[in-house]
Amino acid sequence: MTYRLHKELVSAAKSDNLDYRLGAIHSLVYKLPEKNREMLELLIRHLVNVCEYSKENLMTPSNMGVIFGPTLMRAQEDTVAAMMNIKFQNIVVEILIEHFVKIYSGPPEESAAPPVPPPRVTARRHKPITISKRLLRERTVFYTSSLDESEAILTGCESILI
Repeated sequence: MTYRLHKELVSAAKSDNLDYRLGAIHSLVYKLPEKNREMLELLIRHLVNVCEYSKENLMTPSNMGVIFGPTLMRAQEDTVAAMMNIKFQNIVVEILIEHFVKIYSGPPEESAAPPVPPPRVTARRHKPITISKRLLRERTVFYTSSLDESEAILTGCESILI
């Protein structure tokens, strides 16, 4: 995969329309440089073969996506936004495995218009990214008001140890 197509692949995976997802990813695979596409085909073919034994090895297309998504579709920069897209990178790899025959049987038909994302039914509401929903606790700060007090505390501790 290339950095140039990364954003488009992730965007396709974010679509709720499954037909659009498959059509867009199919088109984008054929926008890859030829050598990249050939290498991707070899790798995905191997992953399909591994998935055929998923009852024994537990390696389903979804599990393969989790393993190979971040490797094959690494973002150019490691940002919070890139980390939030890991799930969609996994989806792209899962689609490549599940629809290997259709995607690699040939490029999408040129007569067909490129897939257009369906219109959004509801407006997207952006929420701030938070790590925790807990309220912040006040921190207790321990300090002494003078050097003499701290020396007294230290010498008191020493006498306990002796």
